[in-house]
Amino acid sequence: MTAGGKGEAPGMSGRGPTSPRGYPEEPCRNCGDPARGAFCPSCGQRKVEVQVSLKVLLKEVARDQFGVEGRLPRTLGALFFRPGLLTRDYLDGRVERYIRPFKLYLVSSLVLFLLVGLLSMRGVTALELSPGGTAIQISPDAPFLPGDVGRALRAARESPEVREALQDAESPEEIARILRALEEAEGPVREGDTAPDTAGAAGPDSETGPETPEDLPWYEDLQVNTGSARVDAIIQTRVQRLGRMEPADAIREVVRTFLNYLPTLMFLLLPVFAGILKLLYIRHPRFYAEHFVFVLHTHAFIFGTFTLSLLLGWAGVGFLPPLLLAWAAVYLYLALRRVYGQGYRMTALKYWCLGWLYFWVMMICLPPMVILSLFLAGS
Repeated sequence: MTAGGKGEAPGMSGRGPTSPRGYPEEPCRNCGDPARGAFCPSCGQRKVEVQVSLKVLLKEVARDQFGVEGRLPRTLGALFFRPGLLTRDYLDGRVERYIRPFKLYLVSSLVLFLLVGLLSMRGVTALELSPGGTAIQISPDAPFLPGDVGRALRAARESPEVREALQDAESPEEIARILRALEEAEGPVREGDTAPDTAGAAGPDSETGPETPEDLPWYEDLQVNTGSARVDAIIQTRVQRLGRMEPADAIREVVRTFLNYLPTLMFLLLPVFAGILKLLYIRHPRFYAEHFVFVLHTHAFIFGTFTLSLLLGWAGVGFLPPLLLAWAAVYLYLALRRVYGQGYRMTALKYWCLGWLYFWVMMICLPPMVILSLFLAGS
């Protein structure tokens, strides 16, 4: 104590003694044990102040993740330009300098599939109306007109009223009149048939005669036989719902459903790919979990490469995406060499086997995913 009893012993304050690094020695907020330094020695929780402003919080995140010495730039540099280094360092115990494998995989897959979802929705073209005809396009090479809308549009192509209205349309009211004319077009035909030349070509009894199976829309005439009447009814109901939608909306719904479940499929296949590596390197002294870490890192690289390729293609830099994909092929071979340390020929053989098996696993799993997307999109 200092003179007068007003002083404090060295290292004492209102919050208790401090550690050599200046952190107060107080109970850990997670486990309650005395915490000395920046981390609790019992549970490992970092000592941080949680009641801070958003500005301070963002500064901490930027310093930890985006700083020159942060994990993010170090991880990305090793991920894209040093094949296999992340896995090699992780297996050698150098863990803290990089983003953890599982977190890296999740972030890369999230960014990729979010971007794919956004770009795929842009690829669906709206209904195009022109004096020469009508079309609904999903891509420049895939025009098609499914459902009632397609039949009505094909039947109305030669209609003088529609053609004249299309030429003079300049306001929303006129466009609405065109759409009403298309909806009221007579003589619907089955998908894939040609439209009749005139509205009366269907014959005088076409409007009053009974509707035959040949006259039904394809989705109303659908016959499903899975061996379960309940399943058949569900499938028919959902397909019919899609068939009644606008074609572009139906495609968007199917694509959206497929992209929603594709990340789950890729995640569920990770143990399969790790098992393939375990079989290829059955005599190699590696545990299954170590192969799994390699799979996480390589898939994070693949997702990152596809993300960059999509962004560059969208930006109009067309010559770089093929180079990135070529680098991806070389990258995986070099990663196998660095992590497993076998010779060039043996690595090349296992690289080919891994690619072949990977391809067939995807070919087996993707078609059911597409069918599932069609099924769920109509729910």
